[in-house]
Amino acid sequence: MIDFKRAIITSLAIFISASCLSFHSLNREFKVNKNQWTDKDFLFAEISKKLTKQKKINENWSSFDSGRRVPYFKLKNSRGKILGDYFIENEKFLVINLENNKKYKWKYGHIKENLLPSHIAVLEDVENAKELIGKDIWLNDIFSDSIFMSQSSSSFKKFQKVNVVDVKIYQNSKVDRPIWLEIDSKNDFSSYIRYNGKFKFQSRQNNYFIKNPIKKSWDKTSIEKIMEGKIEFGMNTEQVRTSIGNPDIINNTSSRHGVSQQWIYGKNLSNRRYLVFENGRLSSM
Repeated sequence: MIDFKRAIITSLAIFISASCLSFHSLNREFKVNKNQWTDKDFLFAEISKKLTKQKKINENWSSFDSGRRVPYFKLKNSRGKILGDYFIENEKFLVINLENNKKYKWKYGHIKENLLPSHIAVLEDVENAKELIGKDIWLNDIFSDSIFMSQSSSSFKKFQKVNVVDVKIYQNSKVDRPIWLEIDSKNDFSSYIRYNGKFKFQSRQNNYFIKNPIKKSWDKTSIEKIMEGKIEFGMNTEQVRTSIGNPDIINNTSSRHGVSQQWIYGKNLSNRRYLVFENGRLSSM
């Protein structure tokens, strides 16, 4: 019985040590809990003048052991490794370790938050973005400056095919990753679309497509509707996604008559839009 208890205690100790990192600083021991980004290499991005002036970005970073605030200009372009999360006095912090071995912490908005600061670029994501260099993509959202940036006088169109020529690390928004694809503008000016990551099917929209979203098999009337951002009865789910984007919520139901889906657009009750698909075709809106 004693050996059994010892085995349980030993197992718990191994589990706790595996999920935490410990280190000493100023004669104190700190425990940092591993999170989904632990051991990921990252880079602090260049940020817009608007973000530079924001109070949060200059006050939420602090030295790990002293708590002294660190303005962002002292961190930008630095590289490091993510250690994990640190909890103290009902507050949650992200802890990072720079290449010079200095540790800093970022104060999350609330205890349950689990998002990286938008000005941190995970180098694994940067390398994935670089795999698109030399390839064609088809633009989707080109009307938001947090998604599309252009110094070119020539205009771009939705679904236009463009070639990726480089990757830029920059942030001008409080959300989304700070990774941009530079696209060929056919002139001396630069244009960028925000890196999409994996293709999205729900909640978030895709900034671009890696394949032509307009299928040759679709009829002319449907294609004209899609180009105008409109939908009509009988469209399939792919056509609706291409035209008006991904739904925020998908509800699946099945009956003896077949499979149906309810797509909900809009997070607020006041502006919600409901679509129903019967066997893959739009039947109600």
